[in-house]
Amino acid sequence: MRPPPPATGATDASWEVQVAQAIAALLQRIDSLLPIMTSRPGGGLLARQLAAGGLVRCVRLIRAMLLLQTAYPDINGLLARNLWETSTLALYALLDDPAAHDPDATDDPTALDYLAGDLARNAKVLIERNDLGDLEELVASSGVEPARINLEDVARKLGPLLQKAGDPGAQVTDGYDLLYRSESTYGAIHGIRTMSPYAELTTEPWQLQFEPGPLTVARAIVHPALGALYTTILAQHVAQAFGIGTTQLDAPFTNLTALLNNRDDE
Repeated sequence: MRPPPPATGATDASWEVQVAQAIAALLQRIDSLLPIMTSRPGGGLLARQLAAGGLVRCVRLIRAMLLLQTAYPDINGLLARNLWETSTLALYALLDDPAAHDPDATDDPTALDYLAGDLARNAKVLIERNDLGDLEELVASSGVEPARINLEDVARKLGPLLQKAGDPGAQVTDGYDLLYRSESTYGAIHGIRTMSPYAELTTEPWQLQFEPGPLTVARAIVHPALGALYTTILAQHVAQAFGIGTTQLDAPFTNLTALLNNRDDE
């Protein structure tokens, strides 16, 4: 399954209500799976437990977007970016096969080693810059090699992993380019674009005029809708790793996809 690209054009209230209902139906089905995603610690089960944690995070991010979409819709892009990041890394951790890596190669870490390395790198920076020297030995004793996650690289690697897992048309780089990169530019990373939505840009002459008051965002429901589709894909793979069937997700996923693809434009 692949979420469709965001549609363009205008929406009406009835369409947004239908989309909200479709999102709620998907979340209800996913919620029913979460209580049975449990397993004992150890035994090579870390990847699926980590991915299950990512699934819970994604569900909570969707619910937060639904709460914000009316009062503060301009914030939802930031949450959508985090959801894409979370679902992508969770799937990468889950689907990456450690046996496909050379254990003696320093430049070929498994997904779990990669994620652990990024945590170690950030912990090291926090310790050094906040005078937390008493924790330095703890991090060093983990034996984890510090690394920096490159999400574009992860997106390229995840497509073939999804294809191998049963989705022949899967690719993830579109999500990186269209959602993650755009929301990084307009909603998350510091810079002029995170401030300019609250001003009117003119080109003759070039200037920004501050516009106080609430910001109207067209199609605010699209962010949680896309998030629900990404989250459903993650839920299917996590449930499969736990040996849980997911046919109950098929109909609401298809319904939400159809709503996003078939919306009438004015």
